[in-house]
Amino acid sequence: MPVLKLQARDEEPLEDASEGFAGGQWSQGRRSRLAANQAHRLQNVMLWDATGRATTRRGAQHIGDEELPGPAVDGLGYFDTPDLERLVRVKNGLVEEHENLDPTEAWATVAGWTPEAGEPCAIVQGIAGGDQVLFFSNGVDPVQSWDGSSFTSEAAIPLGRAIGWHTNRLIVAAVDTDPDTIFFSDILDGQAGYDVTKRIRVGAGDGDPIATWRPWYGTIIAVFKRGSAWLVDVNPATAVGSMRVDRVPHARGLVARQAVAEAGNDLLYLASDYRVASLKRYLEAGAEVQVVVSNAVSNEIDNINRAAAHEASAVSYGTRTFFMIPTVVPGYPHVLSYNNDLKVWEGYWNGWTPLCWAVSYAGGQPQLNWGDDVGRVLRWRDANPEVLETEEDHRDPDWFNATQAIRTSIETRNHTWQAAQNAKRPLHVEIEFAPGCTAERANLWLIRDETVQPQLGFVDPRQLRASLNLLHELPGREFGLRIESPAGKLSVAAVRWSAFLETVQLVAPAGFDRATPGDGWTPEEPSSEPVPVLLPAVTLDGAGDFSGELTVVSVMPAVTFDGDGDLVVLAYGGWVWGILTLESTDEAAHDAASGDWVSGTGP
Repeated sequence: MPVLKLQARDEEPLEDASEGFAGGQWSQGRRSRLAANQAHRLQNVMLWDATGRATTRRGAQHIGDEELPGPAVDGLGYFDTPDLERLVRVKNGLVEEHENLDPTEAWATVAGWTPEAGEPCAIVQGIAGGDQVLFFSNGVDPVQSWDGSSFTSEAAIPLGRAIGWHTNRLIVAAVDTDPDTIFFSDILDGQAGYDVTKRIRVGAGDGDPIATWRPWYGTIIAVFKRGSAWLVDVNPATAVGSMRVDRVPHARGLVARQAVAEAGNDLLYLASDYRVASLKRYLEAGAEVQVVVSNAVSNEIDNINRAAAHEASAVSYGTRTFFMIPTVVPGYPHVLSYNNDLKVWEGYWNGWTPLCWAVSYAGGQPQLNWGDDVGRVLRWRDANPEVLETEEDHRDPDWFNATQAIRTSIETRNHTWQAAQNAKRPLHVEIEFAPGCTAERANLWLIRDETVQPQLGFVDPRQLRASLNLLHELPGREFGLRIESPAGKLSVAAVRWSAFLETVQLVAPAGFDRATPGDGWTPEEPSSEPVPVLLPAVTLDGAGDFSGELTVVSVMPAVTFDGDGDLVVLAYGGWVWGILTLESTDEAAHDAASGDWVSGTGP
């Protein structure tokens, strides 16, 4: 007589869904522990609005005419005056300008200064001698100013690698000869100042050089060193020597000079432990606040190439903050996108290799530009509203003005139907696509119990809704879906599921009692290391004789039944025919249901 019965599809199917992905990516931990609106992994995805539509990111366009791969861009800046708008790049010992309005226009060489090739160059707009100028500083060559027509060598300005214009002054730091000192120019004149009355040391004598600084709020600047972070109030009404300098308690240092950017009213930076940290959170409640904000993309952060981490960069633009992270695969970095409105990560974007960034305003329209590792300057195609998108808006540049497709991938959370311990047999999955999809194909993979299965098939996202029958799939405890498009715009609004819950019910037949040993044998002490016995052919003696192939369907080492040992469930034809407990490694296992011995051979 059977003691257990497996029942499947004995009730109405259960339903579960991911109604959008406004919770962003969360890749730390099991997929089944994610919130209802989170995704396990997002590749080349933008979250358009509060509904969490997961949509293929916008592509980029090449600025300039046809270019062969060459040395990396060392610096990129934007010069904006009432009479002049120019993108300016430093590359391979040259300074070049671009008029910025026509992306196909060629770059023109600017004569008058030959910078050291291969040295990252900071470029910032300010005032010198009453004129609007661009300042160029690479920490090696004398600092230069450029008024749009000619260069001037600024001998008074210290050779700093971190310069910026703030509180109407040029502020210079990361000077090799004065590594913990910040220098200030005169008000409204970057050419003058910097004497002993206009400099202040931060963490003097700690041996920790300044990496960079950033303006934060009001007159406060954040100063990042390799092992610490500081706040300095640079109010022009205060004498430099009397400025307030405070160390941020417990804050880690900065791993890369360009890897810090605004995120709303916060400053995010790639800290010395190779995680993205929040400076604001360090100040809010001390050690009780989680200061690391990159746990959601820990699978990407863990792949940082630490030997190349100094190349990491960051920028704040519009509603997003981007971090370029060199990966363990040289030449294939990932750009992590943080959505400042939703306060979530949008996963990683690949295909870009930005080393330096610049925001331009051609015709008053903000545009994000970056210089890459092969000498190109690219611009993000985010200008068109969604209703005016073109096919090119979802492509990236290749060489010689050609473009290439963007692969989009979305991995949902795993669904348990609020019954994490039970097996489920999936019935169907439905994908709702948002209007505007141009991708002709979306490939689908089922994810069962953390394992991606062979491809299910593909659907056409342009049909806006697709449903797949999953009754042919094996049961599992949890299920998710990977959706990928090789080209075009993919936009996923929701993923909905149904499944049958499989239950295991105990059956207690009349007269059921614990088994006792048969004649002629006394059980030995249980083994200290119980080992489940797989019996390929067994015979049940006595009433209800049965012979045949039995299969071990589960082993639960933590369960003790009729002695110390592993509970082994044997099934045949859908029925469970025995609960066997190994009493001794020298004897056969015992049929606890009927009291009959089970004979057979072990493994």
